[in-house]
Amino acid sequence: MTSTTGTTGPGCGDGVRDPGEDCDGGDLGGQACGDFGLVDGVLACAGDCTIDTTGCLPPITCGNDKLDDGEM
Repeated sequence: MTSTTGTTGPGCGDGVRDPGEDCDGGDLGGQACGDFGLVDGVLACAGDCTIDTTGCLPPITCGNDKLDDGEM
């Protein structure tokens, strides 16, 4: 899952989050997995300056009286 609000502009890839970019390199704007409804893990920045949440863990749903994906 990645965010789609960023933009690949002239500043994308310079390591500094500019207006219109969700992130840039290691500059994630103080955001973390929890800001996207996910539990823990490593938030990253994609090459197009959008947030990449593939390194984050999904929320724990065990115990919600419903069989969710990954539960037996």
